[in-house]
Amino acid sequence: MKTLADIKRIIKPGTKLGLVHHSGWNPGVREVAAVNSVGFSLKNGDGVSFCDWPKARDLVIISPKEFAIRRPWFNRETQKEETVNLLTYTIQ
Repeated sequence: MKTLADIKRIIKPGTKLGLVHHSGWNPGVREVAAVNSVGFSLKNGDGVSFCDWPKARDLVIISPKEFAIRRPWFNRETQKEETVNLLTYTIQ
């Protein structure tokens, strides 16, 4: 997996994704419920949560089975905005 197009080909309904937020929140492994041109939805208890496809510039390929979405984040300790790997997904 090297590009956003590769990720879009891999993620299909039934694919299991591990999710970790950079703050340490870890909802565990979730199953992809649906995929369309705008994004994908993950099963979330009784419902689903929708995730937009990132722009290519916001995507970081960490390994063949792991990618992250980078976003600006305000660091309260330094009082500065920085770009962080906000969400990291692992394909199970």
